[in-house]
Amino acid sequence: MSDPASKRRSLSEISHLFLSSVRDKQIGLSPPPRRKPPAPTPTVDLTPEEIRQVIRPANLDEPIRFPPVTAVLAAHLGARQFEAAERYARHLAASGPRVGLIVIDVSEFRLVRFDPNTCDETAQTIESGCFDARAISDAINELSCDLDCWLLLATNPRSSEAKALLRHTDDWVAVCTCDYEGIVACYRTLKGLADLHAAGPKLKLATLDAGNDAEAQDVFRRLGNVCGKFLNWRMENAGAVLDAPNVGESPVMCCQVVHDKAQLAATVHWQIVDQFLQRARLSAAAAIADEPTPQPEAIPSAPQTAPEPPDSSDRDLTPEVNMNTDHPQPAHSQPPVLRPPQHETHAAEVIELPVGDGTDDALLAAVMKHSMSDVVECPVRAPMCPQARLAVSRDRRLVLIAAAKGALSELQAIGQAYRWLTENRALLGMALPQFALDAHQLPHLRLLVDHAETSADVLHSMFAADTVQVQTYRRVRWGQRRGLLLEAA
Repeated sequence: MSDPASKRRSLSEISHLFLSSVRDKQIGLSPPPRRKPPAPTPTVDLTPEEIRQVIRPANLDEPIRFPPVTAVLAAHLGARQFEAAERYARHLAASGPRVGLIVIDVSEFRLVRFDPNTCDETAQTIESGCFDARAISDAINELSCDLDCWLLLATNPRSSEAKALLRHTDDWVAVCTCDYEGIVACYRTLKGLADLHAAGPKLKLATLDAGNDAEAQDVFRRLGNVCGKFLNWRMENAGAVLDAPNVGESPVMCCQVVHDKAQLAATVHWQIVDQFLQRARLSAAAAIADEPTPQPEAIPSAPQTAPEPPDSSDRDLTPEVNMNTDHPQPAHSQPPVLRPPQHETHAAEVIELPVGDGTDDALLAAVMKHSMSDVVECPVRAPMCPQARLAVSRDRRLVLIAAAKGALSELQAIGQAYRWLTENRALLGMALPQFALDAHQLPHLRLLVDHAETSADVLHSMFAADTVQVQTYRRVRWGQRRGLLLEAA
């Protein structure tokens, strides 16, 4: 007799029979479906040389070419400087090369492309309210593959970030108008940047609104004589900037930040442009090193001629010319010796004060308004010195800006505020997350002292500290206006 337990069917076998009966009813007498395996992919054998070509292109070992970069100096034109840079870029592109324009400021970054004999109206501009490092870097690298040259316009060349970019740029072009005020303003701009290059950059002069070539040549002659005499810079004439209606202008990127103070303190776009300029400079130096050295040829000696005396019309450009015209140098005097580059110092600045308000609070308010391009004010005050201002610099460091009154009576309170700031910088970083403070860096102290109190013994120890900057101020007045003259102590 058979065991009844052996006749029991498992659940999997019963479910298989149930599903099979359902399938049979659906397909009827048709054959059941069968799964077909994928067709085998034909294999192709590659040689080692072909594999290397697929993995790494043949031209990978060749150096990447960076277009030359020229800095445009047009800050003396005020609101017209972007228009002047565009006109000069069109003037260059009209002769054949493809030109790219970089406009950089604290709250603005633009990329514009100029192509000869094209008019691209379908190009889309990348607009953003923040500085995206990846997008900026990709846009610059992509345009560098197609452009023949770059133009760099720093709208505020006196800022520390703009000066760093100008140091890494050897080619400069100054855009100047033909009127007297424009010539004087252009020379002052060049003089303010004279400490960036010890031997002088490769300087060119482009003239705006010139009626003819003779007028542009006259402006070049006047500025060239003054720059050669007082700055020891040699200037080349780039000619008059002409209109170029057949050049296509294509905006590529526009980043503008207005209300976000945390974005105003960001330095991402400055760092990306600075790295690009350094690589372009190294690439240009490597290209010059690879060129064969030309063999010297015999050059016939030219007759010695005396240098052309400066025109009398150049004597009213600056007070320097007036002081030196009384004692002209002999024609065979030695040229001035180039001095080595010195450490960058803060030049004297004049800050205007509100009319009828000469208090210390108004002094700090005017200094903070003047320094908005370098620091951002925080809504927190030190409890032991509430009149001092707390700010954040571009490197995410806390800065305490305070003014010592007469007889330096506020130094003790300022010292306590600086100690409080040093001990609680980590807590301030958590209380102010929008500034992304770096709590590892020691705070800086910017102390404003009256010029008459600089001889005090208590200030001597502050001069040696790396985290303390002492600035003297003098109250000045011209007409009905009042102001401060800030100088480095």
